[in-house]
Amino acid sequence: MRLKLVYILSFLVVFSAFAQTAKRNFRQREIGVFLGGSYYIGDINTFKHFVYSKPAAGIFFRYTTNYRYAFRFGFNYGRIAAADSKSKSADQLLRNASFRSDIYELHILSEFNFVEYRIGHNKHYFTMFIFAGVAGFHHNPQANIDNGRGWQTLQKHSHRRTKKRIPTISIFYSFWNWI
Repeated sequence: MRLKLVYILSFLVVFSAFAQTAKRNFRQREIGVFLGGSYYIGDINTFKHFVYSKPAAGIFFRYTTNYRYAFRFGFNYGRIAAADSKSKSADQLLRNASFRSDIYELHILSEFNFVEYRIGHNKHYFTMFIFAGVAGFHHNPQANIDNGRGWQTLQKHSHRRTKKRIPTISIFYSFWNWI
């Protein structure tokens, strides 16, 4: 019992020694999560939005060098899927194709705020920013062959595996001032 108490007290002492440092720099480092959904519109699902929605999630780490520049590293995951069997089109029902694909993304971005942005500040709570970076995607499309006998990978077949990310201008607004 005493040994357990020594471990707990040692743990608390070590972390309390860094408490002031963490408080001073907490606005420089951010960890965030993304929870949402992903879905597919294309040859198999031509116009039904959100019918095949699947959960998507991600995590990121942002390091802010000052009120205008930041670097972000992150990982995202999502799954897309569709099936002709849910269509009302006779041609699609006859084709009876279906697929699913897990998509993994790893990205490194640099952000530039056009206006100073400060979390929790009464004046600098709104900014427009631009970001650019590099992202890599991995996907492994699978098809449901022979009506439910299992999913088979399509890796042996030719398909495009490279994707690009387009530079974007975004507006960021802090909602924390309202809460």
